[in-house]
Amino acid sequence: MGKDSVRMGLKSASFYVLLAYGAGQFIRLGSNLILTRLLEPEYFGLMAFGFSILFVLTMLCDVGVYASIIRSKDGDTKEFRKTAFTIQASIGLLISLLVSTLAVGILLGQTLELFKIGTVFNHKDTGYIILLLAIQPFITGLKSTKLAIAQKQLNLKPVALIELGTQIVGTVVTIYVAYLYPSIWVLVFGSLLATFLLTLATHVFLSGGRDRFGWDKESSKSILSFGKWILLSSLITAIVTQIDKFVFAALISPQMMGVFSIALLLHLAVYQALSMLNSKVFFPKFSAEYNKNGNLKHSYYSIRKYSDLISYFAFSLIYFCGELAVRILFTKEYHTAGSILSVLAFQFLFNQVLLSNSMYMAIGKPKLSTLITAIEAVSKTFLVIILYQYGGFFLAIYGCSIYAFISLIMTIYLNRRLSILCVKTEFKLITYLPIAIGTGKLLSMILQSFLVFNG
Repeated sequence: MGKDSVRMGLKSASFYVLLAYGAGQFIRLGSNLILTRLLEPEYFGLMAFGFSILFVLTMLCDVGVYASIIRSKDGDTKEFRKTAFTIQASIGLLISLLVSTLAVGILLGQTLELFKIGTVFNHKDTGYIILLLAIQPFITGLKSTKLAIAQKQLNLKPVALIELGTQIVGTVVTIYVAYLYPSIWVLVFGSLLATFLLTLATHVFLSGGRDRFGWDKESSKSILSFGKWILLSSLITAIVTQIDKFVFAALISPQMMGVFSIALLLHLAVYQALSMLNSKVFFPKFSAEYNKNGNLKHSYYSIRKYSDLISYFAFSLIYFCGELAVRILFTKEYHTAGSILSVLAFQFLFNQVLLSNSMYMAIGKPKLSTLITAIEAVSKTFLVIILYQYGGFFLAIYGCSIYAFISLIMTIYLNRRLSILCVKTEFKLITYLPIAIGTGKLLSMILQSFLVFNG
């Protein structure tokens, strides 16, 4: 009965994570289809760069407060929550100050003519956009710890409803204002509004005691001790995920950056769904299993069956159908995003790394996750820069997707050392790939036939 209860809880949690994320991505896609017809491509490029800066500085200060609440047996106690909330709010304020400082630095660099003309760094609005976006981390830092408690208990239905509800309100307001006043500032305003609504909703609509500021020495020691590896891992993760945008921001125009951001948006719509499953469902599941019996091999491969199947089909569908989808959905200015999207799809072939990282965190070995992420950071940085030098922007895109192959090799080695690797099962899982490729190719042929028939 206990196992059945855990299994049902996992299925329910997975359902609500995917439902909320799928609906959220549908809303985001619909929003972008409308906004790309109301706003200029360069606006999306500038916002993508602004969010990259926010992400890097957020990761720079990430000590894994939510992960500590989920992982710790005392995570739902009053003293632990007070301490976690205080640390989280302080980090939010710190990030806002860092982002503001960087924005002023960019404005000063433009005055001194330090940046290449025609690039994102040199655009007249870049510094002011980042300065306004600096408010967002402070608001995010005030989210309720009840959000982490709900994830810990796999009670994700209210979380899903809150995320969807606030996203819908923010999206509708953004589109309406963009229709009346089409400018870059509409996107900035919409982002800040959505963040504020989500933070407010976590306090109002989630059950549990109110969040208060406070400090407990033992709780802070637990959070910061676990978080030191999270901090290093998060910093390296920021490099992995954002290095391409920083390189491109210094070399390409805001318009091309906008096209790249649309391709990346479509790619991340699927990739982040897998990431969310790992952080919100698989990580709590691994933590519970490890605390119970200390053996994760069976759970790891039980989850891998579904994770690999989803990843391989994601690769195939995006690789074969991505370009067609972009041509159908977006106006001519964005059609180049289709070719970029097809190249980015290769990243899904190495998604086993995500699941392994969640497992390393669950067994209290975040340094292994940090090691994997460090390998990704070095390989991606090297590939993007070298490939750009040899073949320009479009060749550099390959570096944004195939870099994870090296970290996959390292993951296999580490899993073998931890007595988790099963070679026989690994070969069985690879058989999903040709099936996925055949399905993607078939769907591509059907779509092409449909377009020709209706052309």
